[in-house]
Amino acid sequence: MKYDVVSHAKKVSSMSTSLSEMARQLGPKAFADSYRNGPQHLTSLLDDGPSKLTESSRQALRVYYGAQEYMDAKRQLALNLLTSPKLATLTTTDSVAASVIRAIGLNQPLPADRILQPIVADASKQFDDYEMEFSYLDDSQLQDLSWDEFHRWYSTSGYIHGQIVTRCLISPVTLPPSLPKILDEVRMCYAFGQMAAIYGLCRGLVETAITDVCVRIGALTKAQLEDDYFFRDFPPHRRINWTLRGSDKSEAFALYTATSRVIHGSKAPEDTASIVRRSIALVERLYSRHAHPLASNRNA
Repeated sequence: MKYDVVSHAKKVSSMSTSLSEMARQLGPKAFADSYRNGPQHLTSLLDDGPSKLTESSRQALRVYYGAQEYMDAKRQLALNLLTSPKLATLTTTDSVAASVIRAIGLNQPLPADRILQPIVADASKQFDDYEMEFSYLDDSQLQDLSWDEFHRWYSTSGYIHGQIVTRCLISPVTLPPSLPKILDEVRMCYAFGQMAAIYGLCRGLVETAITDVCVRIGALTKAQLEDDYFFRDFPPHRRINWTLRGSDKSEAFALYTATSRVIHGSKAPEDTASIVRRSIALVERLYSRHAHPLASNRNA
């Protein structure tokens, strides 16, 4: 059966809402106590059978099992996003799924995580290296994953860091095939420490997306795009002015300048992760801004 990441993300969201409602009804302390006592009541269930369980025991088991199922589902979703090349980008208009997938990519908590994380976390600093605590993926799990991915994709320990930083790019409309290819190259460059190359790829990511939108909204023709003098006649600043406004236009120019300085050797790469994240976020906002005309145009 074909894997459906949108359905998976929506399931995680629904489970988060259910756990949050359960915590609201019980109160934070009672919820936390129920979760911590869950394994003890599980032992009682196995020893004495369900007929011997008190209402308190049943409540503890509901909380414990609900929390475990949620954490397992979210952990698996995060693993799928980290390891599937097909999920470098995602076309969806489902705002619930998009918010969950984006939250995982940015390591931001869902409502249930704000309740569970203080309960399940310990003092062992198990999330310090990769900072995936809200996906319940500790450093040892991710190091094992990095080893497995190295052998599967010819990577290094840096590969998994690239997978985390180069999160899933979400668009409400279909993206050109070149964009996921660029993102895959960013991830591989991370694996081998090619930071300057990442800057070039980030500029390519932004320029490719802007040019694609220009063609699809009719600001450029395909003939102009294919002309030998395209880059002379339609430099980046013209395409940026056609497609972006306000702070997004300023951000596009800022990214173009920062990446160009590294590409042309006038500056060494620094804070590469920020450049990658900013580039992905800008491309998402670009396609969201033009979603209606792009969706309405059958040729887009």
